[in-house]
Amino acid sequence: MAEGARLAGAQLVEADAAAALLHVVEERKADLLVIGAIRDTSIVGRLLGTVAEEVVRKATCDVLVVRPAVGDPEPNPPEDAPAG
Repeated sequence: MAEGARLAGAQLVEADAAAALLHVVEERKADLLVIGAIRDTSIVGRLLGTVAEEVVRKATCDVLVVRPAVGDPEPNPPEDAPAG
């Protein structure tokens, strides 16, 4: 790990994902947020945007978005996700 860097740890919260991430960024005065993104090609995903997109637009720190490699299998959808 780079000098001066520290691992913030993990938190489990029940809230809107983007809002929760943005809150933690502000609370911890983060310099960098690293988040994963999935390929959301659904109509809903394209119209409403993604968590990663919202965080990138609103975060007060740098954001590194890690995308899956081409050919990686799609992640399993959450149990409460609408059927596509």
